[in-house]
Amino acid sequence: VLTWQVWLPRRAAEMTAAESREGDTGALARSPGFTAACVVAGVVLIFAYGNHLANGVHFPDARVIQNNLSIRSLDNTGNFFTDPRTLSTRPAEGVYRPLLTLSHALDYRLGGGLDAHPYRRTQLLLLFGVGALSVLLFRRIFDLGGGGAENRYAALVAALLLCVHVAATGTVNDLSARADLIAALAIVASFAIYLARPERRKLHLYLLPMIAGALAAPASLAFAPLLLAFAWFFEEDRSLRDLLRSGEPRRIGAVLLRCAPALIVALPMLLFLRWMDGQALRAAGDVGWKAAIYLPYVWLQQARLFFLPLGLTADPGWAQPSARTGLAAVA
Repeated sequence: VLTWQVWLPRRAAEMTAAESREGDTGALARSPGFTAACVVAGVVLIFAYGNHLANGVHFPDARVIQNNLSIRSLDNTGNFFTDPRTLSTRPAEGVYRPLLTLSHALDYRLGGGLDAHPYRRTQLLLLFGVGALSVLLFRRIFDLGGGGAENRYAALVAALLLCVHVAATGTVNDLSARADLIAALAIVASFAIYLARPERRKLHLYLLPMIAGALAAPASLAFAPLLLAFAWFFEEDRSLRDLLRSGEPRRIGAVLLRCAPALIVALPMLLFLRWMDGQALRAAGDVGWKAAIYLPYVWLQQARLFFLPLGLTADPGWAQPSARTGLAAVA
């Protein structure tokens, strides 16, 4: 969406802020056609994930759920927030994700043991939450570019694609990938609150989902730089070229000031999470630099799966790439 806004001509804004807010709630709720479209989208979701609850616990989930004794009692809740090793039975995976571990412990309690159904119901609820909030978020973004009632249908299609695309279904099927769902939910929720009532942004309530999500997945903190990009490309209607033009420093300063609360909260929290992670990683031998080398290669593979979803498998079996391969992927 950002690429579309930056490189293609934008239509002039045709809706006032009040009309846009009304469109988010009243128009969405009052339109029979849109209601029918939502029902169709729900049927598609049910068809796509109809057999999800019948699945058990897969081998990647064994380390964080099946063999993890820490989640078998809620009495360990305090340890979740102080000891990163409670996340997994493997020391190298013992990173600080207290809310993620707590969610696993709650599902264990609800299921009365290692029944996979509560875990999978939670996965679906998180996915549906991401989808529902994405409709509101995408609608607001499309409204900034103009248009009218058709924007809600475009937003619904975009959110549905996000939920059912095969490149994203791994976050639902693998219970150990719940952190990615929580991160997506936190980012979308923060944007939804930020855009819902601009006059109440001074309360900074939009930071709460980001903060909570970071305790389950540090990727939630990506909301801060994404907000910066959103403010520049969408709210200010500027492009990458405008960053280099004279006369823009004042506007850039205004955007930075607007996004400063998110950046000020995100950076210290990221440092705190890295420090907590380090306690476990030092005990296992820090592999962070190795992951950084291989990560670009993984990005390349994931991008390929998004545009060309062929060769899908639960275990991709990628050979360990060299540092040269990772750097080449970035280039």
